[in-house]
Amino acid sequence: MAGTTLNISRLRRLLPAFWIFLTLLLSLAGPSSASSGEFRFYESTGTRTSATPGTLPGESPTRVRIDLGGSWAYSIEGGPSGTVNVPSAFDFIGKVAYQRAFVVPANVVSGYRFQIMALGISQNAEITVNNDFITNHSGGYSSIVQSVPANSIQPFQDNVIRIVVSNQLDYRRTLPLRPLPWGERNYGGIYRDIYLLGTPQVFIRNAILQTNYDENATAAHLHVRVILDRGELKSEGSGQLGFSVEAYDKISGISVGRSPLRMFGAAESEGAVDFVVDHPKLWSPDSPDLYLLRCILSRVAGKEVTTVDEYDITAGIRDIKTTKGRILLNGKELTLQGVIWNEDHPAFGNALTYEQMEKDIAQIKMLGANLVRFIHHPPHPFMIDLCDRYGLLVLEEIPLVQVPPEFLEDEQFLGQAESMLGEILSRDQNHPAILAWGLGDGLDVSKEATRRAIERLAKQARALDTRPLYLASRCISGDVCTKMMDIAALTATAQDMRDFKAELEAWRSSHEGQPRIVVCFGTQVQQQNRTGYSNPYSQEGQARFYLQGFEVARTLGYSGGVLCSYNDWTGARPSLTVHSDDPWLYSTGLVSGDREKRLAFDAARAVFHGEKFSALPIGTYSSKAPIIFVLVGFAALVGIAYLFNASRRFRESLNRSIFSSYNFFSDVRDQHMVSLWHTILIGIGTSSGVALVLSSIMYHYRDSWFVDNLLTFILVSDTLKGSVVRVIWHPLACIGFIAGAVFVGLIVLGIVIYLVKVFFRQQIYLFHAITVAFWSASPFLTFIPIGMIVYRLMESQVYILPALIIVLVVHIWVVLRMLKGLSIVFDVYPLKMYASGIVAFLLVGVALYLYYDAFLSAPEYIRFMYHVVTHSL
Repeated sequence: MAGTTLNISRLRRLLPAFWIFLTLLLSLAGPSSASSGEFRFYESTGTRTSATPGTLPGESPTRVRIDLGGSWAYSIEGGPSGTVNVPSAFDFIGKVAYQRAFVVPANVVSGYRFQIMALGISQNAEITVNNDFITNHSGGYSSIVQSVPANSIQPFQDNVIRIVVSNQLDYRRTLPLRPLPWGERNYGGIYRDIYLLGTPQVFIRNAILQTNYDENATAAHLHVRVILDRGELKSEGSGQLGFSVEAYDKISGISVGRSPLRMFGAAESEGAVDFVVDHPKLWSPDSPDLYLLRCILSRVAGKEVTTVDEYDITAGIRDIKTTKGRILLNGKELTLQGVIWNEDHPAFGNALTYEQMEKDIAQIKMLGANLVRFIHHPPHPFMIDLCDRYGLLVLEEIPLVQVPPEFLEDEQFLGQAESMLGEILSRDQNHPAILAWGLGDGLDVSKEATRRAIERLAKQARALDTRPLYLASRCISGDVCTKMMDIAALTATAQDMRDFKAELEAWRSSHEGQPRIVVCFGTQVQQQNRTGYSNPYSQEGQARFYLQGFEVARTLGYSGGVLCSYNDWTGARPSLTVHSDDPWLYSTGLVSGDREKRLAFDAARAVFHGEKFSALPIGTYSSKAPIIFVLVGFAALVGIAYLFNASRRFRESLNRSIFSSYNFFSDVRDQHMVSLWHTILIGIGTSSGVALVLSSIMYHYRDSWFVDNLLTFILVSDTLKGSVVRVIWHPLACIGFIAGAVFVGLIVLGIVIYLVKVFFRQQIYLFHAITVAFWSASPFLTFIPIGMIVYRLMESQVYILPALIIVLVVHIWVVLRMLKGLSIVFDVYPLKMYASGIVAFLLVGVALYLYYDAFLSAPEYIRFMYHVVTHSL
């Protein structure tokens, strides 16, 4: 008994050392740059001036705009308060209440109706003015246009606007859903312009333009439909309302066409006019000629005509068709050369300044691109204005991204998608730059639930606008969705050129007769890596991939491709598949987040301009398996072999624990001595074996999209996953991390065994409980030689499943040994212990399932991801 007390005392003295060891291993992962717990705001320092091209939505000479930007007071729920300039973005998950005062002159209050115009509040906003509720709005990137009730705004005194903003997203109900790895960062806040728009009492709420141009004719026919807002006035005054439209050349200001005056009936709030522009200048990327359409609402009383309101449209006359597998712009076949632009900047978050937005568009145009894809959400309206002016076609889409099919059957969720699609089309459909509307990305297009949802959204979009539709998709067998679209849009996932070509060939064979675009392809790059293109993560490797990718798309008859991406961006979640040192940084850009050009920028420019690019050095990169697995395994084997031969007691204990486990655990029950030192050594050996195998398997799957997403659900915490990702990419650190975690886990398991003694008659001491946990795991020693070769074995698809089965079998063996040991130590009938153990595992499994299902919807996501992976090319 005295010996037992001594061993327990020694064990307690060693426990702090174990925790220190684990803490040191965790520190190898480094701090989490994206989840540091800071309440960080990114302020948009740029200001809009009279020299800034374009106007904000709704502005015109008959209206007044009261800017609500500037300093706002904020209060973070559960955090600090202060002031911040708006527009700005916050980089944390939470709820923030914003408030500011503003004054409106008496003549403006009495003469106008008011609307709150917010171009971007992420993600959910509740707005009140002087404590009067105005609106709730969901959707961080669509604009808010909401009338303010009469008498809510008071003249010549402080009016208070309060906006409560939450960027908390859900895995099942919000749109967008909570992003998975490689999703856009979930910034919050009032990150775009916000202003109060004063309109006449009767005003034009919207004007919708349709142009009809025949390349064989000499004139363009313009159709403008106007929607009035008459409010709740009982009388609109004398006379009758009518409207007309006049077109002006955007540069010269010369009138080029005018409609007749179209009169409204007393209760009528919609009307349309048609007129002709002779010899029009056509809009195209090579010649982005624009017109200004002034929609004038007039009151006609006898011979007196008074202007009531003006609604301006910046228009371009062009014709887009999709036919016989081609996209035609103004009758000519269009070859798309595009980039994805991510609304993100390390200095501004997603609250980019006007100056930065124009710099980006000017740089993209200089690159030679003719298209920009605004991925997964609509951009700031100013970006669309810039694309109109610079001559860049636009792909714009709703954030229906990686949604499991079950969610698309939810009427409320699908209703959100329809509402957001309507908001986006209503805001941007007059822009000539819009080439096509996107209905989603990364969906399981082989499911009927997905098909029904996309069919419904497509019907809505086609009722509102005539532009082509696309659904960005991976190449999935059994696709029942993308053939309904006007453009077959492929999201290419391959990082190897041979696989990339196979993807494009498979997509071409299944989409004959449709125009085909690769709407996303690219590869990652390490900023300082200039080791030659044999290293796929070097700048040379990225440049070569883009050079070859466009050539493959051209030779296979595609209508073009879109590079992923123009700029690096910070993601919403840490990703295992990221090859930068920061798991949150997605470095796929032609330029870095700070807009520093890479070699791929020059390569893309050469492709887009039809020029030859200088030869790239190949380098000497090798992707051999890390030798560290062999070295660590060899060292562990030598240590175990030496101990086995040098210590008779250790040899006997190990042999008896494996081959005569009943006698071994009986000795533990009878409190016969087992060396503390040997117990610690067996714990280190088994932990090392588990660490070797698991680190090898994780290193093998470090580029797996499925495993990356699976880890996101298993680990739950982004901070924890970020740390785990860092160590997975460094095998030695990963081995140490897992070994330390397993060792501590065995100690915790021993403590649990000690605590459950209250359910049994047999007395057991803490040291003996830990002895059962450590020596039950002795079969894990077989993992040491397995861990030395498993990474190499798994490089062949043939051996992956057998290797994983062996790992599973050894784990089951260890569990059964532990249950047997417990039955002996607690003197319980073995079948009863096995049954109790199985029940306990089932209960834990059911509890975990219920938790992951209720809070994360993990089962639906895992089924969705597994189906996508197994049915993709």
